[in-house]
Amino acid sequence: MTSQAAPTADIQEESQQTTVVGEPVDEFVHLQTTRGKETYQQDLDDMNLDDEKIERFIRNGEKNRFTNVTCFDEILDRENQEFFVHANTFRTPYGNFLISQAPNDSTNADHLHLMWIYNVQTVVCLVLPEEAGGYFVPKEGETFTSFQKYQIKTIGIFDEKQGVTVYQCELKSYKAPKKLNRRMVYIICCDTSVGSIRSPRQQTVIMEYMWAFEETNAIENEVALADATTTVLVHGIAGTRRCASFVVAAVMCKQLLETGQFSAMETWFEMRKRRAHTCTRKHDFFSSVYTFFAFCVQSSAVSETNENYAKTMEIVKDLLVKKNKEEKND
Repeated sequence: MTSQAAPTADIQEESQQTTVVGEPVDEFVHLQTTRGKETYQQDLDDMNLDDEKIERFIRNGEKNRFTNVTCFDEILDRENQEFFVHANTFRTPYGNFLISQAPNDSTNADHLHLMWIYNVQTVVCLVLPEEAGGYFVPKEGETFTSFQKYQIKTIGIFDEKQGVTVYQCELKSYKAPKKLNRRMVYIICCDTSVGSIRSPRQQTVIMEYMWAFEETNAIENEVALADATTTVLVHGIAGTRRCASFVVAAVMCKQLLETGQFSAMETWFEMRKRRAHTCTRKHDFFSSVYTFFAFCVQSSAVSETNENYAKTMEIVKDLLVKKNKEEKND
């Protein structure tokens, strides 16, 4: 296997090599000493336009679970630019994702709105359903209603392998036309560790369900999977560490299936540009790689008895154990 960059869909056109044109030092010095303070400041202001900002996070303090877990600015609802959820998009050729915090009592309706406008029909919930925030009720036949906005009803519960539980829900919008006001949503719940070693088999089981639901949706809507317009919502509690690690691992695994190659550093690099606080711990990077290489055996991309493979898994597992001990002592 070789590592190959996997640029996200919205930056593919910018991924070509940039040409940097130089200028003589004397010319630069002359220009800068004759243009005044205001022009210097304008240059800096122009450069700062590209920096990730958190102004929307600051303005919406009551909608954030934690004051120290920031969220990069992103317009999530084009029809209502004041709409805010602690979430960011991550669109790639190998899957479209929303990564969010678990909602609270005051933001459950916003969470459902986010699911509706992005046509979310698969949710990956990396915590116990009791910690999910309350936007659905983990009991068959029970309903959560947001007054005159949305209703989500749990119509089936399936206990699956590796500690994964799937909740089949019906999401209803009170504002959508009657013929289009209901959608089926599958919420895949699995209690996933933040700091200790995450079970790679458990992670890939979640992926398998996620991909199966997306493929089923594409078939039902008679479109190619590549043309599907759905987005997978992934959340934990803070929506940073295990969520980003899972999404990056899923992107790498899907890329392996479709191209026989994968990207690690490049995918994480793009993730860090889109979601604050991701990969701030090395444990999360190693966890995504550990899950990916376990998937390589499952998909027959490499033999489990391959000497290099076995050594790689041993190295990554040792790093995970080491980082887990270090972070516990922080």
